[in-house]
Formats: sequence, C-alpha cells, structure tokens
Amino acid sequence: MALVALVALVALVVTRYPDVPWEALLATSAAVLGVGEVAQRKENAKTTAALHESSPYDEDAALQAALSELELGH
Repeated sequence: MALVALVALVALVVTRYPDVPWEALLATSAAVLGVGEVAQRKENAKTTAALHESSPYDEDAALQAALSELELGH
C-alpha cells in the first residue's frame, strides 16, 4: 500500500515541479521496480509451496474410492 502511495507521490511531484532532477526519478523508479520484483518472487514462492502440499480433500477422495470398491465387492 505504501508503494502505491510513493508512486502516486512521484507522479504528483513531477507534474507540480518539472525541474526535479531526473536522477532522483530514476532512483525512485528503480526502487519501486525492485520492491515489486521482490514481492512478486515472494508470492511465486508461496504459490509454488502451496502447489506441492497435499490437499486434505485428497485423503477424502481416497477414502471414498475405497468405500466404493467395498460396495462393489459386496
């Protein structure tokens, strides 16, 4: 949320004060992109970890399959 506010503030500063040095804008842009990349990698790692966890529903499905086989056998 703070990152969004920073980006909005930079845009506001540029429109109000066009004489802001481009180096400051470049540094701010690089920082915003860097923070975004770190956040994206963290979310991707969480997604990958979640995909490799077994679901509690997998156990329920296996029990249901076993019960169905028992019913077919009788």
